Amino acid sequence: MSKQKQDHNCMTDESVIVTHVNSPTLFYCRVEQDVERYEQLTKLIRQHIDSEPHSMPDLIRRNSVSGSVILALVYSDIHKDWCRARLISMKCDRNHKPICGKVLLIDFGSIEFVSWKSKFVSTSTLEIDDFNESRGLCFPCSLDNIKPYDDVKLDSEKPLQYEWTSYANFMFKKETTNGKFLLKVMKPDLLNDKIIVCDLLPMNDCSKLDEFPSLSQYLVDSKVARYINVSNF
Repeated sequence: MSKQKQDHNCMTDESVIVTHVNSPTLFYCRVEQDVERYEQLTKLIRQHIDSEPHSMPDLIRRNSVSGSVILALVYSDIHKDWCRARLISMKCDRNHKPICGKVLLIDFGSIEFVSWKSKFVSTSTLEIDDFNESRGLCFPCSLDNIKPYDDVKLDSEKPLQYEWTSYANFMFKKETTNGKFLLKVMKPDLLNDKIIVCDLLPMNDCSKLDEFPSLSQYLVDSKVARYINVSNF
């Protein structure tokens, strides 16, 4: 997310694309103005990968610096390209040699497991690390006022803990892939988790969505979600 959009309390409605979906109540978006910035970042990454022999990140040295984060470049199987990643955890063999890393792709919001080999992992550069002040070009969101269709509990205070069906997640992901939406902000912050509570309004030809005013309405009418407070609609 660009610097001027980092303050969620000041965020207005934005044109966005969806970069990753966990569920309808936890997904990641990128504002339209950052799409071009991500292309600039990708160009920097490719230039670095093409011009440098792949060297592995020095995990010991990076860990020894107080307050540092381990940023690396990894080849994403999902995006079929090199991406900025933050190391979450590492699996090592019996000789304590890294074999697989669990990483967060900070510009998408997704988590991947990457074989810790030079074919798939590379050191980054300060310019790449510091791009967008080291913040990812995406931000977490949650659809407002909906919950899984079969959830009859009254507790609506923990939307991140909702257990969505795989079919509901599939439908939401399918209809947000390659689409452009107007992100309508409902609440700037969810339980202090810096998650924007919103609805997504279709802006272009989004498959079945043309006849629906919003993603939440589409999910409710498809009977994979229900409104928490019907009086809001």
